Formats: sequence, structure tokens, C-alpha cells
Amino acid sequence: MRPQTELNHLKYFYFTVLEGGVNLAAQRLCVQQPVVSKMIKSLESQLGKALFKKVGRKNILTDFGQ
Repeated sequence: MRPQTELNHLKYFYFTVLEGGVNLAAQRLCVQQPVVSKMIKSLESQLGKALFKKVGRKNILTDFGQ
């Protein structure tokens, strides 16, 4: 079941980038915002690098995230 978990992590990351934010991604995926945030944090932990950086109230992709 490990690959499915990783695929879900990537799906949540993809929709966060596509929609331009965690809240919009959560709406699109029909889940609550903390679920998306947790999945992205987990993916970042697995990869060992940050995918987003916080600039003011916005999350912007890091070079690694791009």
C-alpha cells in the first residue's frame, strides 16, 4: 500500500499548485484544509526538502517544489 500513499501525496501537492493554495485545493478535493496541509507536510518530510515557502499570506513554490 506504500505506493498508493505516495500517489495521494503527489495528488494533493498537484492540486495545491494547480488551484493556487491549500484552501482551494481542499475544496476541489472535497476534503478539509488540514488534510491537505498534513499531506504536503508529510511529502516534504519524505523528500527532506520544503516544497513551498511562506511569503506573507501566500505559499510560493520553492526551487525544489518547481
